[in-house]
Amino acid sequence: MEDKKCPDCGTDLTIKTHTLLVDYVDEVELDFPTCGECGHVVYNTNY
Repeated sequence: MEDKKCPDCGTDLTIKTHTLLVDYVDEVELDFPTCGECGHVVYNTNY
């Protein structure tokens, strides 16, 4: 699998866990590719 690059700054993305609110009630923790340089998160991905 090739490394994905950040669309904002071109840095390699790393997988980090993010907590999302679903329907303003439930919190789910999901892993998304996240840029360590600028903090950009790729939410819609087939990583």
